[in-house]
Amino acid sequence: MALVPVPGGHASLATTMEAMKMDFLEFARGPALWVSLAILLTGSAWRTWRIFRLKGKPDFSEPRSTRLAAGAIVHADRGPAPSFYK
Repeated sequence: MALVPVPGGHASLATTMEAMKMDFLEFARGPALWVSLAILLTGSAWRTWRIFRLKGKPDFSEPRSTRLAAGAIVHADRGPAPSFYK
């Protein structure tokens, strides 16, 4: 912590604190911002790469039916209850 000289030859605590605030603000808007952006972009790229790298697990279960009509019957049966249309 550096003391800031004032015209009377003494360093003022308020002046010192004000100088530290500006230094921290400059740090936050300068190198800290760039470091945080680099971390954000690296993490986003890592997550995206990991998502596309995932492989689906094989499905070993037997299908219920291979008939095309079976699917149509199920879809026709699903829908609003008859009381919905009254």
